[in-house]
Amino acid sequence: MAMTDYPYASNFLNPQPAWPVNASCEAFKDINVTTPQKDVPNVDPLTDYQREILTAVKTASDIYFNYTGQTNCTNYNDTDATGNLDGAGWNVLACNQLAMPTAMGPDSMFIEEPFDYDAYTK
Repeated sequence: MAMTDYPYASNFLNPQPAWPVNASCEAFKDINVTTPQKDVPNVDPLTDYQREILTAVKTASDIYFNYTGQTNCTNYNDTDATGNLDGAGWNVLACNQLAMPTAMGPDSMFIEEPFDYDAYTK
C-alpha cells in the first residue's frame, strides 16, 4: 500500500483511494491506546478491545484488498498481493537486479539498517 501512496486514486495493483496509507490509518483513529486495557474474563474469546483492534486491522487491510467491495471475502492466501499486476517478474528483479535498502538513516519509517552496496553486489 505504501508503494502506491499517491495523492490520487489508483488501480494498477488493486483499486485504492488517494493516499491509501492515510485512509487505512483512519480505521484506528478512535481507538484509545493510552488507557491500559484489562482482559476481563467472559464467555467470548475476545475482549471488546481486542475485537475493536481486529476490526480496525480488517478495515485498514480492505483499503488495499477490497476498497471498492470487489470481492466477497479477503483471500488471505494472496501473500504476493500483486492484485492486477503480474508480480512474477518483480521477484526476478528484486532478487537479481534491484538493490532495495529500506532504511538509510534515522529519518526513515523503517528500523535503521546500514546498507553496504559493495557487499550486496558481491
